[in-house]
Amino acid sequence: MAFLRGIVAFFLVFSASIPVCGAEPSPSMKVIEVKVKGQQSLTEKQVLAVIRQRENEFLNLGVVNEDVRRIWGMGLFTDVKVQAEPMAGGVRLVYQVLERPLVKEFRFFGNKEIGDGTLKDKVTLKADETYDQGKVAESVKAIEALYKDKNYYAVQVSSDYKNSSDAGKIIVNFRVNEGIRMKIQKILVSGNKEFTANKIKGQMKDTKEATLFWGGSYDPQKIEGDLENVLKAYVREGFAKAKLEGYTLDEFGDHSKEVVRKITEFNEPAREIVLRFSVEEGRRYNFHALTLKGESVFSEKELLNLIESDDQKVFNKERLDADFQKVRGGYASKGYIYAGVNPSYVYDDERGEVSVSVDISEGSKA
Repeated sequence: MAFLRGIVAFFLVFSASIPVCGAEPSPSMKVIEVKVKGQQSLTEKQVLAVIRQRENEFLNLGVVNEDVRRIWGMGLFTDVKVQAEPMAGGVRLVYQVLERPLVKEFRFFGNKEIGDGTLKDKVTLKADETYDQGKVAESVKAIEALYKDKNYYAVQVSSDYKNSSDAGKIIVNFRVNEGIRMKIQKILVSGNKEFTANKIKGQMKDTKEATLFWGGSYDPQKIEGDLENVLKAYVREGFAKAKLEGYTLDEFGDHSKEVVRKITEFNEPAREIVLRFSVEEGRRYNFHALTLKGESVFSEKELLNLIESDDQKVFNKERLDADFQKVRGGYASKGYIYAGVNPSYVYDDERGEVSVSVDISEGSKA
């Protein structure tokens, strides 16, 4: 959008100047001078180096448009305009630029628990570099992450800047609202019948309730993994359709982030974090039968020897998936690297049994 504004400005300003000459913009106009104005840290010569419209040549609007693109491409300006000023024998082209300021220094406000030097190490923008809003945003996230590592989960960091006494340079301010230090004090589970709350919490290897000396750290990514571990534990014990906050194991990965946000309660007055989630265990399924079709490279007996979990009583989809991976590996060892092993599952909810049919597409040998 900024680039388009520069192009539009050229045509608007150029057209506004032409009536003075009594002519419309045309290739018959000669460019007598090419100037650059508005630059501060750069010299005019440095900007002119990317401009292809030459003095004492006829005006070429296509070249001027490309000149604007090239100036933008330098990444050093927030605005570029072109003016055409009438003068004896033709026009003077003036490329008017607004230069991105240089960063003189950083200042931090509101930080008490973490010193300026440590925060400065997290700032990706450096002094004497061109101001880059993207790097400032990265720095804000990095500072917030640093605080959250220290259990300040309510931290808020903002940024602004002001002009310094040096022309073309600014001072970037990072303003920190630390909030208060909080830990996970409670993990509350509802809907469970077959698994006790302690058994469920035992599957959460990295997410624990705080004790006097350890635990309680809040890490959304680790919580995602631990909640998935809860579902995996249910699946291992036959609860193939178990759900956590409405999602099965197969569905959970696509929704894990929203689940963590939903179940997290920050209670600043009490200085605590509470994780509150529900499970739907469903029924426990037993393994009924497994059938194969499409195999020819291996015999049925050879493939069943790879599928060690076909004699299980409780249906464990995780074990079966691991066995099917062994089958794929067996085909790959014979050169059938594109062989497909595609299981389908039929759930008999009334009897609590699962039948598995495996369709093998061997393909051609590589």
